[in-house]
Amino acid sequence: MDEARLQAYVNLIEQLLNCPQGDEPKILQANEELLDEGLLQVMESYAAWLEEQGNKNNADWLRNWALSLGEYLNRQEVNIEEYQKFLQEVLQAEYESKSNVAVVYPILERHQHLLNDTFAQVLQQWARNVFSGSNTEEAAAFAGVIQNLCNKFQQFPRGSRANNLEIAITGYLTLLELYTREAFPVDWATTQNNLGAAYSDRIRGERAENLELAIAALNLSLEVYTRDAFPEDWARTQNNLGAAYNYRIRGERAENLELAIAALNQSLEVYTRDAFPEDWATTQNNLGAAYNYRIRGERAENLELAIAAYNQSLEVYTRDAFPEDWARTQNNLGLAYNYRIRGERAENLELAIAALNLSLEVLTRDAFPYEWAGTQTNLGLAYNYRIRGERAENLELAIAALNQSLEVLTREAFPVEWARTQNNLGIAYLYRIRGERAENLELAIAALNQSLEVYTRDAFPEDWARTQTNLGNAYKNHIRGERAENLKLAIAAYNQSLEVYTREAFPEDWARTQNNLGIAYLDRIRGESAENLELAIAAFNQSLEVYTRAAFPYEWATTQINLGIAYSDRIRGERADNLELAIAAFNQSLEVYTRDAFPYEWATTQNNLGLAYNYRIRGERAENLELAIAAYNHSLEVRTPITFPIDCLQTGRNLGNAATLKKDWETARIGYSRAIAAVEQSRQWAKTHHSKGEIQADAIDVYHKMIEVCLKDNLFDLAFTTVESNKSRYLVELLDSINVPIPENTTDSQRPLYDEYMKLRRQLDISGLEFKETKEDKEHLSRDRLRLQELLNQIQIFDPDFTLTQRVEPIKLKTIQSILDENTVIWEWYISSDRFYTFIITHNSIDVVVSNRDELDILRNWAKDYLTDYRQKGWESNLPEKLGKLEDTLLLPQVLAKTPHDCNHLILIPHQYLHLIPIHAISPLQQRFTDGIQYIPSCQLLHRLHQKSFNRESPSRLRYFFGLQNPTEDLTYSDVEVETIQQKFNPNIFILKGKEATKNKFIHPDTIKNLRESSFVHFACHGGYNFKSPLESALLLAGSIETEQTAINREEETSILTLRDGNRGNTKEGLTLRDIFEKINLSQCYLVALSACETGITGFSKEIDEYIGLGSGFLYAGSLHVINSLWSVGDFPTALLMIHFYQLLLDESHSLSVCQALQKTQQWMQTATRQDIINWVKTLNISNEKLIKDIATCLRRDYPNPPFNHPIYWAAFCSLGNIS
Repeated sequence: MDEARLQAYVNLIEQLLNCPQGDEPKILQANEELLDEGLLQVMESYAAWLEEQGNKNNADWLRNWALSLGEYLNRQEVNIEEYQKFLQEVLQAEYESKSNVAVVYPILERHQHLLNDTFAQVLQQWARNVFSGSNTEEAAAFAGVIQNLCNKFQQFPRGSRANNLEIAITGYLTLLELYTREAFPVDWATTQNNLGAAYSDRIRGERAENLELAIAALNLSLEVYTRDAFPEDWARTQNNLGAAYNYRIRGERAENLELAIAALNQSLEVYTRDAFPEDWATTQNNLGAAYNYRIRGERAENLELAIAAYNQSLEVYTRDAFPEDWARTQNNLGLAYNYRIRGERAENLELAIAALNLSLEVLTRDAFPYEWAGTQTNLGLAYNYRIRGERAENLELAIAALNQSLEVLTREAFPVEWARTQNNLGIAYLYRIRGERAENLELAIAALNQSLEVYTRDAFPEDWARTQTNLGNAYKNHIRGERAENLKLAIAAYNQSLEVYTREAFPEDWARTQNNLGIAYLDRIRGESAENLELAIAAFNQSLEVYTRAAFPYEWATTQINLGIAYSDRIRGERADNLELAIAAFNQSLEVYTRDAFPYEWATTQNNLGLAYNYRIRGERAENLELAIAAYNHSLEVRTPITFPIDCLQTGRNLGNAATLKKDWETARIGYSRAIAAVEQSRQWAKTHHSKGEIQADAIDVYHKMIEVCLKDNLFDLAFTTVESNKSRYLVELLDSINVPIPENTTDSQRPLYDEYMKLRRQLDISGLEFKETKEDKEHLSRDRLRLQELLNQIQIFDPDFTLTQRVEPIKLKTIQSILDENTVIWEWYISSDRFYTFIITHNSIDVVVSNRDELDILRNWAKDYLTDYRQKGWESNLPEKLGKLEDTLLLPQVLAKTPHDCNHLILIPHQYLHLIPIHAISPLQQRFTDGIQYIPSCQLLHRLHQKSFNRESPSRLRYFFGLQNPTEDLTYSDVEVETIQQKFNPNIFILKGKEATKNKFIHPDTIKNLRESSFVHFACHGGYNFKSPLESALLLAGSIETEQTAINREEETSILTLRDGNRGNTKEGLTLRDIFEKINLSQCYLVALSACETGITGFSKEIDEYIGLGSGFLYAGSLHVINSLWSVGDFPTALLMIHFYQLLLDESHSLSVCQALQKTQQWMQTATRQDIINWVKTLNISNEKLIKDIATCLRRDYPNPPFNHPIYWAAFCSLGNIS
């Protein structure tokens, strides 16, 4: 089975799976060529795959359809008598009704399943038998009936168009066995004419060869059908010949169109309106098509002639009298208006859309699937270029129309039309605004490459060249892959296009491709920049030799823009002169691109004009900046964040930069705020976390600059909001996505839809944390998104306000201040490209400390050394010295000076690599902030947790304890840790201990229920952060420590954690971050304590700040507080720390918060002597006297006095979460 047919089978199966109930027969009917034994085999394989995925319902459904199709195919194979009976019925109807369509067509409709190659063979054999067994007169009579019947097959609108035409062609060829030129010259000529018309429309076989056969047959017909002897038949054949030349592939295209026009005009010499109104209208319609594509003569005039011809045709083809012909002509008229040059471009496109929509009122999918699909393709093309209305919405309408068209125009059934639609779909994705830009370009390239599978150079040179041009445009804008390679592919595609699109043969297409080639040279990375720019200018100037203002005003203006850009960047020549040439070109472009006629192009030109003025050398600098700012502001009137977010980002950034040069801080803020709003819109349309991150990273400079200009005018509140909009976004969005309210009046039948929606939405959100490029991953993602949209559509029937995405609004300063008491201060850091900021926020004030570039470099070098040391053995020896320098490195003396003296509770919000540093361990902070120090990734998240805490009961009254105790049985002191802590909670405890603490046991419904009801959750186990795959970060459970042999053989390195002792843990047998996100519900939890290694580690990026680690996973799961660690911690000191921490936290006489209890424990760890600790251990209710002695021995043998003063023992642990 060849790959193309296999893919066609899969496409058909997926179309069946995703179509509305009841549409299956229409889809199968439109793809009749695929209904064979091969399809049944693939359906079974696909059903087996669905079953493996747990989708048994769809698997059963598909197998039932395969069974029905198998029965249908078996009936086809064996029941020739059914075909013969049908043939007799339709021939009798054709004869007795005197070729009445109203009688014959219903019979054909009832027997559509029999209209195939078998029927063609039955018809042929029956005709041959009749011809050989009858006398000449009788044979001729039968032949007349067959001729009329074949004409009806040729025009029959239902069933497979390809099959219908093959039946007609087979019939005509069989008739020619009887109708020789010598014996039946007139009938021979009639049949040649009909055969020519059928070959013109034929779908099977090579298109170019079919058209040659058509022309040959029609020319043969004209040898008998002379104008003098048979004027009417001569005119009909000339009309058909004109139509064939209109679409001819071989020979020179321009000459073919001239031959078409000549033949059609000859036809009109006989087919006058008075004598033959219907035939006159048909020929006018064909003449319009020829003028529509004509190359010779002035393009604008040709299109006017086309429109005139279509309108004349419509004078006869009225909707009442000839609804189908009226609709087809409206379709053609719409296409002509789509390309029209004269008149206002926007109005022409509205006329095109109106005409195409009128056509669709008659050419419905049920009645005329082929014509409906063709009109949908043309409608998609019109929406592609529409000016009025919202550009983003127009492109969505284009994509929708083209995808609808492809439901009928499959590759197997209509390869040429399929290729044309794929080409148009590629154009739509190329310019699409909504969704991820990178993904849209991938879809564009895929569609265009599919088009080229049919549009080969040999078979369809003109279409091949056009698609190569579009492919070049897609590669020119391609985001993924190496930029230089993409531009190389673009230039190669344009040059291939120019092999066909020569100036002589296709001047307009040649000019368009030269323009595109110039743009590619503008962006080219390889080669000498100066030379590339000269090549670009040369290409644009060549384009302008054809694209004159008079003949092609729109294209002329577009090329002027590109020429202006080239001169703006030009290296050769005098810089001042080049910029003047650029400004002149842009201003010329604006003579055509007015705001009313071409708002998008006008805005684009204003942006480019602003850039030219921004860099202008001549004239006064201040005046040039004013002109630049004015142009950018004009551009932003159209380039808004909602309508054109990518363009708005560009122009907003330009405006901000220009205003900053002028020290106009207010205008700069306007520019940068527009740019940020555009980024937010693009993020909302993005489908994955990876894409959202890429969008934000590409625009990170705008956030930096916005903060800078806000602080210039002391707008600390706006600067704060900007900082927050760039922190921990994904974690906040994840939290919001699981808190979408479900209406109270939801019925029992509706709730499962919400439940499935929320579950699938959660899975998609979490899977978005990892960027995967495999085809299988993309297919799964696509199916899940499709199902999510289906669920949304069903929910919105009874809940119209329910939406797929919830926009996270940036938090305001007043909002966060409202939850702070007078004793609490927030220090929030933000690291930009050339400085770092420390925001100091209290309940009634905000201030900021700003570093300089040198101070930022010192911080970066400190952090680099710290993180490098951490990867080395013995790194802890330098830790005290490092922490000693951190105070000055972070400019904390200045920060403390601006912090109110009565604030004794500190909330730290780090940024980037600061998340990995134990800032709380800096000695002056421990002394100053006696009510504790805690962390939170962002104020936005702090506010969410604060809101959530109002729905929780006091933890003092809900002491349910869940403990995970030493599941790998290699942590000596974890047992005493959990056993001692749990005593405070008896009898409300649930402990998973040792070998029993397997993954299966942990995710068992009973365990999940106990977790959900617990207010305190404690993990005493191994853990680790996976930098390669954060979702595989894990707490290790029983059975997850691998033997040396399995570790060596394991291929999936991302699921392996290396422990302190060198052993390796398999996270697939542990509780991974993915598991926490997907399976754990801690809706009643006050605290999760992670007595394990690296549970506070997160990945970080230089561009964006996300907080994705085990700690954040438990916040997402529902806990208000988390204790986690910043490095690998020792079993013995950690057990003592945790026991002491719980002792203080649960002592109701002190009422300490989580961060207070942790800080006091850490201070105790620093000062307690060996004897202090031994005495304290004896007060604990530890029944094992030997263990108490072992602890004392260990302290005296292995540790100095005081034993845990070194920060390695206590500083790793941080308090993360809600305001304590």
